[in-house]
Amino acid sequence: MERCQPKSGQKLTKRENHIFKILISTDAGYKEIAENLFISVRTVKYHATNIFIKKNVAGRLQLIFKEWAGPQ
Repeated sequence: MERCQPKSGQKLTKRENHIFKILISTDAGYKEIAENLFISVRTVKYHATNIFIKKNVAGRLQLIFKEWAGPQ
């Protein structure tokens, strides 16, 4: 089964949106997020990478700054 690569600007999935909210509102690491959601760390990293691509940011810190800065 082939997976499609996400593109900048695409809408987040329900799970990605859930993880997105955790990423921007807490300082929990991937391991802690995985344990709380009963998924693997690898799955959290997969979703986080998709979020970063869709939100057009390089990582979590930039994601937080962009979200707090609001629409531009």
